[in-house]
Amino acid sequence: MSNNRKVSSLVSRIFFVIAFALFALAVWEKLFNVLGSSFITSSKPITILIAAGVVLLFVISLQLYELKEMYSWREGSDD
Repeated sequence: MSNNRKVSSLVSRIFFVIAFALFALAVWEKLFNVLGSSFITSSKPITILIAAGVVLLFVISLQLYELKEMYSWREGSDD
């Protein structure tokens, strides 16, 4: 396993955890809003959820890149 793939895999895992944490934060914020309070006053839950989606989209693109690299490495091509 090359060094680039190790770094890419680590970054992908970190961003996945960040996306999951943002999703959980958005759910908790919405729950608090339904109950009549808020612990994040500067943003709405949908904004946090959009940020989680953007981070998750980046994770998906990193995973697809890793799959492409693994497939091209097995085939023996440089493309």
